[in-house]
Amino acid sequence: MSLKCVYHPDREASTKCEKCGKLICLECKQTFTTTHGTEDSRYSVRHEYCQVCYYDYKIKSAKYTPVVCVISILFFIISLIMINTFISNTDFSPEDLSTPILIMYAGLFISIIVSIYLLLVYRPKKIALYENKKQIFLTSTGKSPSSKEAKPIEKFCSECGNKLEPGVSVCSYCGVFIEE
Repeated sequence: MSLKCVYHPDREASTKCEKCGKLICLECKQTFTTTHGTEDSRYSVRHEYCQVCYYDYKIKSAKYTPVVCVISILFFIISLIMINTFISNTDFSPEDLSTPILIMYAGLFISIIVSIYLLLVYRPKKIALYENKKQIFLTSTGKSPSSKEAKPIEKFCSECGNKLEPGVSVCSYCGVFIEE
């Protein structure tokens, strides 16, 4: 029995999506690597997603942009407060401090401008780009772009590849226990 791709029923499936468990062919597979760990001990994990899950992952990661912007601005403001506290507790003349303080506030201004650009221009473009790519892929395979939102996520058996009924814990085709 050969297993077929969910998006291209005329092609053999080469793997299954790590996220949704659908069987996919080589054309539908998106591979990417994430790196974890500290500077001393790093390791990489290779992921294989179907294109729909890959674009959903990219959209979700683009939605974290505001968090990154807020954290970077807060970090910069805290460092300004710490530097100003250090300067006020030492004996510096005001003439010696004018240039460093100007540079610190210029850095804060630049980080705020970059954050505003990321939030108002970069992030919406990225989200729209991946939404568009996802819809183009689904349309090219004959799947409706709204079909994923309308139906619950389909699950497939990891052993035999057959479609599973919702809520089952044992595959009715091969008897393998299904992990939730």
